[in-house]
Amino acid sequence: MIYWLRAMSIKPKFHKLVNTLDKENIDAALVVSEENIRYFTGADMAGSALIASREGWGVLLVPLLEYTRAVSENKIRDVEVKAYYRYELPLDEPYLIKKKYLDAIASVIESIKPKRIACDYNMVVKSIGDELIKKLGGYEIVEFSEKITAMRMIKEVEEVMTKHLEDIAMKQQEMMKQMEQQEEEEEEEE
Repeated sequence: MIYWLRAMSIKPKFHKLVNTLDKENIDAALVVSEENIRYFTGADMAGSALIASREGWGVLLVPLLEYTRAVSENKIRDVEVKAYYRYELPLDEPYLIKKKYLDAIASVIESIKPKRIACDYNMVVKSIGDELIKKLGGYEIVEFSEKITAMRMIKEVEEVMTKHLEDIAMKQQEMMKQMEQQEEEEEEEE
């Protein structure tokens, strides 16, 4: 995969989310579906969550075992990567949250004290969505799945250009492989 090309289009997507929060007068977004997290951050990790504030910063919450990869792949300066874990480990780092997934999400959200939270909980398994609603009981929850789907449908110039460049790069790689194979076959014939 041509990762650096895709990274070019990630930052505008995250800021599109932040701008939508501001327009809708929503304090924070909790993105829990894997495909939406991948769209806004480029992170492709199960068990992740993105908490974005309307002030323009966010937290990408990932399982502890994915932390190093998430940090290396994070291309958004305004998004801090934090790891959650539930086991007894002799670790004490500011990027660690010693809680289970849903409790870690609640902890990050409590730290920003929002009144209204947008969430794409309809995009996840119903039991997880219901549990999220219970954990976030003190906040006004705005279902945001349809809004995110609409955001994803409207392509920015950067997204279209990035996709076009990815396609060109992939074709170029395929051509190079074919040329190498042809050269190897010619060498074998000689």
